[in-house]
Amino acid sequence: MKYLPRELVILVATIAMGWSQQEEVVVIGQEGHQVVLPRADKAKDVSWWFGNSKHSIHQAVIIIQRGTQTYGSDMKGRVSLSTSNTSLIISSLNSNNFGYYMCEVGQMKTLYRLYRAKVTSSLAPLVVASQDLSLVCEVENFDQGLDFQWRSPQNSVNSNEKHLTIKGITVEEHGTWICVVTPKGQRSDGKSPNEFFIKFSITVVDLNCSKALYTTNGSSPHIPCYITSVELSALSGLKPITGSWTFKPHVGNKDFQKVASFTDQHQWEVVTSHSNWIQNTGPLKNNLSLNIASVLEADVGTYRFELTLRDITIRREVEVNMLRVHSSPDSPIYYIGDPFNISCSLVDTEMSSDLTINWIVPEKSSIKDTLPDPSPAVLSIPQATEKDKGRWRCNLKEKKTILVWAELNLKIESRPVNVVLCLSLCGAGILIIFIIMAILKLRQRVHCRRRPKKKYCRCKNPQVKGFYKT
Repeated sequence: MKYLPRELVILVATIAMGWSQQEEVVVIGQEGHQVVLPRADKAKDVSWWFGNSKHSIHQAVIIIQRGTQTYGSDMKGRVSLSTSNTSLIISSLNSNNFGYYMCEVGQMKTLYRLYRAKVTSSLAPLVVASQDLSLVCEVENFDQGLDFQWRSPQNSVNSNEKHLTIKGITVEEHGTWICVVTPKGQRSDGKSPNEFFIKFSITVVDLNCSKALYTTNGSSPHIPCYITSVELSALSGLKPITGSWTFKPHVGNKDFQKVASFTDQHQWEVVTSHSNWIQNTGPLKNNLSLNIASVLEADVGTYRFELTLRDITIRREVEVNMLRVHSSPDSPIYYIGDPFNISCSLVDTEMSSDLTINWIVPEKSSIKDTLPDPSPAVLSIPQATEKDKGRWRCNLKEKKTILVWAELNLKIESRPVNVVLCLSLCGAGILIIFIIMAILKLRQRVHCRRRPKKKYCRCKNPQVKGFYKT
């Protein structure tokens, strides 16, 4: 690196008075960001100088003479020239870089004035959702007129004023807001070199939780809830911080009961007697989800998480619903020929209109080819057949997405032979046979009594029975 000779510095100071009447090129920059002092010409030899006033422009920024580059010590490593022209690029502006710049190309000298702009906020850059936020865009020591325009993180135009007020800020407004500053009368279009972009980043803290969760009996649901944008430890500026989960069942008139809360050390503290409810272990970051080890029908209801930051409370509720498949009449086994119904429903709550049901029945079931899609919640089987046995699965869908599924394994068998009945029938048959035999015997005896007795001939001269001549 080469430093400027003392004689050259003195020469610049001597001729600086002659530049005081030159028209200034206005450039607006922001501390910590990059700025470009624009030029359109190309030259092999160029000199850039800096000063706090028009009369003290003597600090060398960058000088290129006969292919040799010389840099001033104050902006070492932060300045460069554009590859397409002699524009000066300054990165990571600090408070000492705002002032006057002079560019010298041959006999032509151009004076630049770099103004400092900033955005101030009514709140810290860390904002809680639902708060009202005010932003002000200012350019220091600029006495001429300015046009302002605010652009949201989605690049939509929100205001054309110096002041911007955001009512009830949401997480969708999280990100970088841009104040577009243009000296009055110089705005032409979005690509105008006279537009200067002053950025301000807003971090919106909110809770991202599911609105509804669907599960089945015995499963281990994860009730998701996260802090957006930052981790819990980064919210120390918004103390005191408290948070808790509460639960209210769908059935009954019970109020919300506390399930768990986190301590000042950002650890879960369980305050419920339900042994099947568990939480994340270890220090909490941005994951405030609740886990249930084995969900029961009694766990169906509304789960509410509340996060309080300073004096602002963010509240989110998650509806936990359970899908159930059951048959009626309620029986573990159906016999061939029996009628039965099989239904799919949510436990203790009605199914909303945006949800549909799709049945997957056994491959050889008698109703497989007649099922519509979406299917009815209740299927009626007039006569059970052996083909109807197996797994009946119900898919709960929202549009084309399967939210959860439940199934029931139906057992259909031939009707068993009743041993007692068989013995009774056999006994009855034998008894009937004995009765019949007794009747026949009795009738035979009666018939024998009614038969006439044999008469013997008492003639004096009996003859052999036969035909006699008369």
